[in-house]
Amino acid sequence: MKRSTKGLLIASVLCLLGGLIVVSGFINVPSAATGVYVLLPAGAILFGLFLISKGLEKETTRYDAELQANQTRAELAEEKKRPTDRNRHQPHRHEESLARSH
Repeated sequence: MKRSTKGLLIASVLCLLGGLIVVSGFINVPSAATGVYVLLPAGAILFGLFLISKGLEKETTRYDAELQANQTRAELAEEKKRPTDRNRHQPHRHEESLARSH
């Protein structure tokens, strides 16, 4: 598991446990702290995000490998197209002086 996936799993478990404790009545929540009841739905949402990221983890790994292979192939093709120093066009003297004047 990647770091972000582990973080989502830990956060979802903590929120779900905290929400279940608050909802079940083990801890009496004063009326001023009713925002604590958000823990249970937040845990469910984070668990859904964990499942989605876990499902897409292999896809992103494949995509990264494919992108790296394409980049390597493009660099090799670019090197083949690039002329070597021997085959490079040698400018004539009048071309050099024209280039310097501009």
